[in-house]
Amino acid sequence: MASAVIHDRTTNTRHGFVSGLWPKTTYENPRKPREEYLYYEAAAYLALEHFNSRNGAVLPEIPDLLAGCDFTMEVEFRDTRFRPFKGVEEALDSYRAPGKKPFAVWGPYSSSVSLPVSIVTSGLEIPTIGTISTSQSLDNSPFYARTCTSVQSEAKIFLNYLNSIGVPRIGILYSRNEWGLSFHNFLIENAPLYNVTVATSVGYVEGHNKEEWILLKEAMKELAQSKVQYFVGIVNPPTWKHVAREGFQHGIMGAPGYTWYFSELEMTRILDKETEGDIAQAVHGSAVTFMHFEDHPAFDQHFEDFLLARGPVDSNNRTMRDRYIASQAEQKWARIVDYVAPVRSSVSYLAYDAMMALGIAACKAPEQFAGQQLYDALVRTEFQGVTGWVAFDHNSGTRREDTVHYRLENVVLADKGKGAVPNSSFVEFNISTVAIVGTETINFKDPYTYSDNSTNQPSPLPPVDGMECNLIDNGALIYGWVFAAFVALMSLGWMVWTVLNRKRYVVGAGQPVFLCQLCLGTFLTAMAVIPLSMQEEREGCETSKFNLDAACMATPWIVLVGFCVAFSATISKAMRLNMVIRNGQAMRRVKVSAMQVQQPLCILLLCNTALLLSCTLIAPFKWSRVPVPVDSTAYDEFGRLTETYGSCGYYTPSVSWYFIVPLGLINLAGVGYAAYQCYLQRDVTTDMSETTHLFVSIVSMFETTVIFGPLLFVVKDNPTRRFLLESTLVDVACLTLLLPIFIPKYQQRFKQLAHTRPSKDILKGNSSHLGGCQHSARSAGGGTSSHEMNSYGPHSLISYPAVDKEADAAYEKVLDSVRDWEAKHGFIPIVQRHEPAPQKDSVPHKSSSRPR
Repeated sequence: MASAVIHDRTTNTRHGFVSGLWPKTTYENPRKPREEYLYYEAAAYLALEHFNSRNGAVLPEIPDLLAGCDFTMEVEFRDTRFRPFKGVEEALDSYRAPGKKPFAVWGPYSSSVSLPVSIVTSGLEIPTIGTISTSQSLDNSPFYARTCTSVQSEAKIFLNYLNSIGVPRIGILYSRNEWGLSFHNFLIENAPLYNVTVATSVGYVEGHNKEEWILLKEAMKELAQSKVQYFVGIVNPPTWKHVAREGFQHGIMGAPGYTWYFSELEMTRILDKETEGDIAQAVHGSAVTFMHFEDHPAFDQHFEDFLLARGPVDSNNRTMRDRYIASQAEQKWARIVDYVAPVRSSVSYLAYDAMMALGIAACKAPEQFAGQQLYDALVRTEFQGVTGWVAFDHNSGTRREDTVHYRLENVVLADKGKGAVPNSSFVEFNISTVAIVGTETINFKDPYTYSDNSTNQPSPLPPVDGMECNLIDNGALIYGWVFAAFVALMSLGWMVWTVLNRKRYVVGAGQPVFLCQLCLGTFLTAMAVIPLSMQEEREGCETSKFNLDAACMATPWIVLVGFCVAFSATISKAMRLNMVIRNGQAMRRVKVSAMQVQQPLCILLLCNTALLLSCTLIAPFKWSRVPVPVDSTAYDEFGRLTETYGSCGYYTPSVSWYFIVPLGLINLAGVGYAAYQCYLQRDVTTDMSETTHLFVSIVSMFETTVIFGPLLFVVKDNPTRRFLLESTLVDVACLTLLLPIFIPKYQQRFKQLAHTRPSKDILKGNSSHLGGCQHSARSAGGGTSSHEMNSYGPHSLISYPAVDKEADAAYEKVLDSVRDWEAKHGFIPIVQRHEPAPQKDSVPHKSSSRPR
C-alpha cells in the first residue's frame, strides 16, 4: 500500500496525519461533552506538540532520541461516542478525507470500539496505537499496539490480590462486549492457579433502552442470590452509574459484608448529592485498579499550563490549547468546556506515551514508510516515558507485563462515609492506595476501609443460616442448679447440725471434726455444677472464650478437691478408730487426735493439686465448638458446619493423658484404702464404729460411677443430656457420702451412754500396772481391792452396757485375751468374768484364781 507520508521537497521534511479516535460525548447524551475524556485526549496532543518541537521539558531524552529526524505530525480528533459503529465510521471518514490520509490511528478508548476499528485499519494497513483498551483479542490484530497491558495481566492482578487476602470465592459481573468477555474468560481460566473459585458470573448488555436495562436488573438479582461476598466488576465507563445504582438497590453494593473491585473506572468524578447520592453510597468501600506509575511532576506542570492556556503563543497568537481545539473535527465540544487544573490520571500518562511512541517509530522507520514498516518500528520502540520504561511485545504489540504494575485504590466517602463537602452540592471521596500489585508480587500500603467504615476484612462467605449450637436447655439448667443447691444446702445443714449437737453422745462418737470435713467436701463437689453449666449466650454461639476455658479447667479442680476433702474424712475416721482399737487390744492407753490421722487428706490434696496445677499450665482443658457426627444435614452448600455442640477438650491430647491417668489412679487408690480401713473394723460394733455406713457409701459411689460413667460416652454429643447426667452424677455421689453417715445419727440423736461394766476386783494387798491398765488398790470390807480398766478414747471401747449381748460377747473376748497374756507371762490372773453382786443375806464367797 502506498505511503501516507508527505515529503516536502522545498524544506526536505516529512509530514504525516494521525487520526485521533476518542470519545467526547455518549450515545445517551450526544450534546454534552465528558470533560475528563477531553483531558485524556489533550494529553496526547501535548505529546504531539513536544514531538514536533523536540521539546525535552517532560522527557529529557527526546532531543537526543529525535536528533536528525525530519518528521512532524498533525492530528485530527474525532468523537466515537463509545460506540463501535461510530468508531468505524469515523475511521473510514478520516481515511477518505482529501489531503489528510492518516498514516496511523491513535485510540480508541475502549476495547469494544478498538476491536472493530483495528479490524478496519488492519485491512487498510494503517497501524493503530491504543492507550487503555485491554482486550485479549487485540493481541491478534496485526497492526495494533498499545501502551497498556492486556486483560491477561490485569486479571492476574485481581487474582493475585484476592489470593493474598484469603478470598476463596468470587462473583463476576461483566459487560457482554469484547473487552468484558475477554476479561471474564481469562478470570475463569486462571482462577484455579491462584486458589480462587469463581462461584458465579453474570453478564449484562450495555443497554440503551428499557428492555436492556431489565437484563441488568436480572443480573444483579442473580448475584444477590449467589451468597457471594466479593465481586469483580468488569464495567465500561458509560454504564458504571447504572450498575452502581442497581447494585445498591439489590443490597450488594455499599452494604456491609460486600466488597467490589472494578477495573480502570474513574468513579470519583463529580457526583451530585441530590440526584446521585445512592451511586456514591454504592461505591463506598469499593476498590479500583489502575496501572501504577510514579508521579511525573514535569508532565503534570506542563499539562496544567496547557489546559489553563498558560505559556507562549504561536505566530497566529494562539496558545497550545487553542491549537488543540482547532485539531477537533467538531470544535464546538472542546470550546464549551470549562478547563480547570487536571486531576492526575494514569490514562493521561498513557495517552502521552502512546502519541510519543508513534512519533519516535515514525522517525525510526524508512523515509517513505508504509504501514507494515511503521508497525515493525513501533513494536521495537523503547524509551523512558511518563509511565516508565515503555517497551512492546514484538509479536502482539502489547506492552510488556514486566514494565507495568497496578495500584489498588480504595474509594471511600469523605466525612466517615457521608461524602459531605461544606458549601458544596457535590460528593467528595477519599482515595487511598491499598496495594501496589504485580503479576507475581504485591506491596501493601494503606489499610483498606470497607463499606461498614471499618478496616476489618469481611468474611468471604455469607453468615451461616440457622446455626444450631445445641445449647443446654433451660429446663436442664434449672434441674442441675436446683439439685446442686439442694446438696449444697444439705451439706451446710448437716455441718451446722453437727456443730450444734457435738456434745451429744451419738455425734461425739461419730467424731464431729471429720463429719464437718465430710460436709465441706460434698459442698465443694456440688459447686462443680456451676462451671459444668456454663456455655455460650443464646444468640450466635458466641461468648467470652476466656470464661469458658476457665470453666473447663475449674470443673476438675472443684470435683477433685471436693472429693479429696470429703473422702479423706471417711478414711481419717476409720484410721482413728482402728488405731484406738489396736491399742486397746494391746492394753495400751493411747490418745489419737484428729491431726494425727490427716495424712490421707494431705497426701490426696498434694498429689491432686500438683497434677491439676501441672495440667493447667501445660495442657489445660479448652472450650471449643465440636462438629456433630458426620451428617449431610449438618453442612451447608459451602461445606460449613451448621450444627455443633460445645465441649471441653484437651488442649494437647497427647500430653493431657500424662495427668488424667495418674489423677484417676491416685483417687482410685484413695477409695481402695478407705475400703481397707473399713474392712479392718468389720468385727467392731461400738458406737464409734461406722463400718457399715462407710461401706455403704463406698459401694454406692462405686455403683453410681459404674452405671453413670459409660453413659457419659453415649451422650457426649448431646449437651443437654450430658449436663443432666454429669450434674446428677456429681450430686448423687455427694448424697452417697452424706446420707449413710448422717441419717442413722439423726435417728439415734437422743441415745445416751449406758452404764459400763466394771472390772473384777482380783488383786489383794498390792497394785500393779498391766499394759496400760491402771490397778488401784482400795481397802474395802475384808481387805479386798477392786481394780477397774479405764476406757480408751472418747468413750469406753472395752466396757459395754450389761444389757447388750453383743457388747457382752466382745467384752468376754477382750478378757480372754488378757487371761491368755497373763498365763503366758506368769502373772496372777487379775481379770475375771464379772459376776453379779451377792445378795445381802448371802455368804460372801472367796475369789479364786485360775491356775497359772
